[in-house]
Amino acid sequence: TGTVTVSATEGIGTEWLAPALVAFHQQYPDIHLNLLIEARAVDLVQREADIALRLNEPKQPDLIAKRLTGMAFTLYASRRYLEQHPPINSEGDLLGHTFVSLAWPGQPNGIMIGQPHALDGQVRIALSSNSPTAQVSAVRAGFGIGVLSCRWAAMYDDLIPVIPGHVFAKTDLWLVTHEELRHSARIRAVFDYLSERVQQSRSQFKPPNKT
Repeated sequence: TGTVTVSATEGIGTEWLAPALVAFHQQYPDIHLNLLIEARAVDLVQREADIALRLNEPKQPDLIAKRLTGMAFTLYASRRYLEQHPPINSEGDLLGHTFVSLAWPGQPNGIMIGQPHALDGQVRIALSSNSPTAQVSAVRAGFGIGVLSCRWAAMYDDLIPVIPGHVFAKTDLWLVTHEELRHSARIRAVFDYLSERVQQSRSQFKPPNKT
């Protein structure tokens, strides 16, 4: 019983985590789940959250971390956009195409945030946002090409991989908690459940196969 606060980024937290926790709630109805959706890494040591799903390995030695799976990102566009623009068979064909990017304060506005690319400055970014949800919506609307999580993009039939089988970037998904895990049954229950659910869903995090 009690409250367990889980921190996650937008996308993982809103599109995957919230629905995935329904079965947990049915099993443990007396545990109140509190989801924190933030771009920043919350401070688990200071108990801003009990558990976090992170895209980078934590460095603090007093945290407990488990690598869950690799995450792939690749280029997606709407079916309508691809029908109205020249075909793309390689990264070199991206010149002249329009992009939708993420842009956070203090970060350069490139094709993919935090990942400098040779095409930065050579392609036109028509729209940028600090919200991954807004980026996905803009790509689906036909604004341009975006680097999206393969797991997130797989949820929409109207998002097409621009170069099937191509991986633009990779990272790892980590499940992180603090030392209280060793003493709290409710935190342990959520931690183990999330670990199991990600393992069951690992195929969703991989890039689409070549056609």
